[in-house]
Amino acid sequence: MIHRPPKEIKVIVMWDLYHSVPSAYSIYTEEIINICHHFETGQLNLFTFVREDVLCEWMNGIFHRQPVAVHVYQIIY
Repeated sequence: MIHRPPKEIKVIVMWDLYHSVPSAYSIYTEEIINICHHFETGQLNLFTFVREDVLCEWMNGIFHRQPVAVHVYQIIY
């Protein structure tokens, strides 16, 4: 079976413990593939590779700010 990454993953990023200023963000196919390569994830199946800690670490690298939580609210294939 061939797994293909989603076209888009919509997330809400919580930047502080009080969730006072959340941000909406979309992660697209190219970024998903980048995450897999950067974190040496061999599986492109969304439900086995995208963990919250991986998304938080990736967002810290992109935005130079560590989120406290990342919530996936929609996956578009």
